[in-house]
Amino acid sequence: MGEKTVALDPQSVEREFSSGKIKPVYLFKGPEHFLHRFLIKKIEAELNRHGSVLKTVIIPDELGKGQLMDMLNTSDLFSSKKLLILFYPQKLKGKVQKEFLSYCENPNAQHTLVIINDDFYKKTKFLSNLEKIVKPLDMRTPFNSDLKKWASVLFKEKNISVTGDAITQIVYLFGDSIYHIANEIDKICIGFSGSRQITAKDIKESLIWRKSYQNWEFLDVLARKKLNDALIRGKSYLNLAPNFSIVMNVLITFFTSLYYLKISNGTFLSNIGSIPLSPYIKKRIPIGAKYYSLDELENIIYHLASLDRQIKTSTINHESAFTKFLFHAIS
Repeated sequence: MGEKTVALDPQSVEREFSSGKIKPVYLFKGPEHFLHRFLIKKIEAELNRHGSVLKTVIIPDELGKGQLMDMLNTSDLFSSKKLLILFYPQKLKGKVQKEFLSYCENPNAQHTLVIINDDFYKKTKFLSNLEKIVKPLDMRTPFNSDLKKWASVLFKEKNISVTGDAITQIVYLFGDSIYHIANEIDKICIGFSGSRQITAKDIKESLIWRKSYQNWEFLDVLARKKLNDALIRGKSYLNLAPNFSIVMNVLITFFTSLYYLKISNGTFLSNIGSIPLSPYIKKRIPIGAKYYSLDELENIIYHLASLDRQIKTSTINHESAFTKFLFHAIS
């Protein structure tokens, strides 16, 4: 068969999963976890229309010998359909690979199997053979045009009317994944009341209101040297900041405060730097001082001073410079 992946926009999802014809096997290919959950909910809702459904998540590493095939081939005489969700199919090894492919060719009509391979570019003979049997659904983050469609659908599901400019702004700020867009829409809708449309101005006001929260949330994980969290939360903070010089001032103030706390026998000096720190962050300064040595802080402050000069005297990519700084400071 050798089918190519099928890209998903909201219209194709509606056609695929709301027709009443749920397939016995699906293959999700790609890392967009929002789509995984969104489509599984669609499948489950459709199956529930015809009776109760038993949903089971399957992880190959947690299965005993022969257990997977038993789960796939066994039907309950009295019950419900099964919705089986298999993660990491590439971890299936040996004889079970052949048995699994045979099952996908002739699946149990009482079950719906969803196979999730979140590594779109993973290539193995087994995965290639699987894709010849089951047409993969593309679970990569869509292009901007389709992200806008998804954002519109997410607002519609909350019965919120929104302008085109607001949709464009949300995708511009948070379009690294549908998951990120959905998360931000949830936050925006929580703070919005009324029957009028949400506009780009409303989005801006919502972000300004949350900016201080993003500030301390980012600095909190930075203080505790949590690199992955700092990268994720730092990007949101960077998107919300009016300009990069403010971000630089916050970083300089934060690390200078850590440095002076280390050399002043635990006495916090409140007037360091040009950006005031919230009371919450001031309380985190002593925690940060435990995670960073004096040598590390001197090196970080020197690096920030050098970066500050670069920004003022040359053109550099701010997001790239910010990311490199986090790796330098925390790694």
